[in-house]
Amino acid sequence: MKAVDAQLLSTRRASRAVWITMGALTVCALLAGGAALWQAARVGGLRQEMATLAASLQANRDTVPPQPDPVYADSARLFLRERGAAWAPALRSLEGAAMVGVTPVRVEFGAQEGNARVELEYHDATALYEYLSRLNDGLSPSQSIGRWSLSEASMEPERGSHSPSAPTGGAATSETLSMAIIESKWR
Repeated sequence: MKAVDAQLLSTRRASRAVWITMGALTVCALLAGGAALWQAARVGGLRQEMATLAASLQANRDTVPPQPDPVYADSARLFLRERGAAWAPALRSLEGAAMVGVTPVRVEFGAQEGNARVELEYHDATALYEYLSRLNDGLSPSQSIGRWSLSEASMEPERGSHSPSAPTGGAATSETLSMAIIESKWR
């Protein structure tokens, strides 16, 4: 038999740098996996907390019935509307436009309608229109009272005199007392 001469290849060992690189990559992979697991657990916890809060909110919404308005709510709203009404600027504008021949007789403030009504006595239509013009000229856009407008006007005979010694040559003289109503809306 012949002798076999076997030559075995020598195994080469990996260098130290390869082992360090492999170890560093393994550590990085483990850290990334751990961070992903921690983040997933945190997101799951937040989702569970949100579901619990939504369930408690729904339970509170179902258990608390809506409260009806108190019995006095309408009158309280009316009171607040009257209290916040523009009656002071309206009265100031009426006083500022005062003139001879036009006399305010009655002033009404309607809280529900949001308006001011003034009943006037006048003897001459031109005086009435001048008075209305003065009222509207004194208003500025920042005031809480709107423009005044004439809503009604009537002429009624006043207590007249039938005197034959009247300057019209014996004809009956009768002075007329005219009534008008002006209105303005609150803002």
